[in-house]
Amino acid sequence: MNPPIGSQAHSTVGLITRLACAAACAIAVLALVGWQLGLPGLASLVPGYRAMNPLTAVCLILVSASLWIARGSEPGAQARWFALACASVVAGIGALMFISLLTGIELSLDHVLFRTQLAVLPFSIQMGSHAAFAFVCVALGLLTLDFRTPRGWR
Repeated sequence: MNPPIGSQAHSTVGLITRLACAAACAIAVLALVGWQLGLPGLASLVPGYRAMNPLTAVCLILVSASLWIARGSEPGAQARWFALACASVVAGIGALMFISLLTGIELSLDHVLFRTQLAVLPFSIQMGSHAAFAFVCVALGLLTLDFRTPRGWR
């Protein structure tokens, strides 16, 4: 007996979500491996483009993990808290970076990881304002994914 059409659609969306999470995480891990090995070219998806900032890669991994856990079938309480913690960290980093970029205040969060490799580059690698704002929006979405008001509104 085939499952109802709605559950097939739900299953397909779940599969697409997991594939997207895995792809994003793999790209971010590849970028971090590139920085670790001293190959900033490995941290760029397209040859000739700038490499992904290590902090951006970490945020992408945390967002992917949070979404993977949140969309899993019946995540446990500890897993749900871990997903919320990942999203909270990304929201905080994204907000700090966005405010830093808007105000011009140099926080140097971008250079916490792989400081020596980033210092020798002839150009600046930093998280862009679009990425910082996107991380804030995505993280806030993940934090409120299953939020319900006392009256039952979602």
